Amino acid sequence: MDRDQILELLTDAAVEVMDVDREIVTADARFVEDLNGDSLSVLEILEILQEKLDVDLPTESFDGVSTVGQAADVIVKIVAERAA
Repeated sequence: MDRDQILELLTDAAVEVMDVDREIVTADARFVEDLNGDSLSVLEILEILQEKLDVDLPTESFDGVSTVGQAADVIVKIVAERAA
């Protein structure tokens, strides 16, 4: 799964969990400042992605991650490591 596909899944999850418009969920969008999320909503998004991708996404892997794009990069790396 490539980064664009991961971004699409993250966008879908953010729209569902944070009740925001798709247009504002960009790679540069910050979960807290731009999408009005909090740590709980980010965890909910990670749970959705874990289910859809059937992969464990350890929360500590996302320490320091603040944007949708950064989260996508971490997920792409985890998925790639699992496939290797």
